[in-house]
Amino acid sequence: MKKVILSIVLMLAALTSFSQNLESGYRGFAEAGICRGSLPDANVLGPMNANRLNISTVHGYQFNPRFYLGGGLVNHIYTEGYYSISLFANVRVDFLDKSKTPFIDFRGGHSFGDFVESLDFDGGYLAFSAGFRFNHSNISLGWEGSAMEYCKGAKLTDATTCHLVANSFMIKFGFDWGGRAETYEKNYKKPRKLYTALL
Repeated sequence: MKKVILSIVLMLAALTSFSQNLESGYRGFAEAGICRGSLPDANVLGPMNANRLNISTVHGYQFNPRFYLGGGLVNHIYTEGYYSISLFANVRVDFLDKSKTPFIDFRGGHSFGDFVESLDFDGGYLAFSAGFRFNHSNISLGWEGSAMEYCKGAKLTDATTCHLVANSFMIKFGFDWGGRAETYEKNYKKPRKLYTALL
């Protein structure tokens, strides 16, 4: 019975070690976020919001415990019933070489999609967030903006193209994996040696 209990304790210790400090290697993210915002030119477009649900995935390389570079795709699902996607490059900095650390995240790319008639997502995409990582779980707050083009021939007849930005405040939740293989192997050996010694 003692061996069974000891085995369970050491197995849990090994699993805990798996989610420790970052090492170099592939690292991926799966995220979901809620954005609340509005279009700045409501006198032309009418009262429309830019509230949306974001679902994204990011894949890249963790160069060291603090610096990450990757690329990804985010799906924007608007409460107005419209849809768009953004492709982006991602730079992330984890401040501490620990399993629990604050971080900042920068994203820049391009958006595609339709919002209303003659109003297209066809321009830059920018996002900035700051948050905290708990092992594999991430939570952050930030800002996101998607550029739109409103072409002549619809409501804006005084310009060839009018550029708008759908600004929004965002809260985001995510899960990450990878970038910990070497740390896992290094820490996994410790409970194994203790287990062998006690037997």
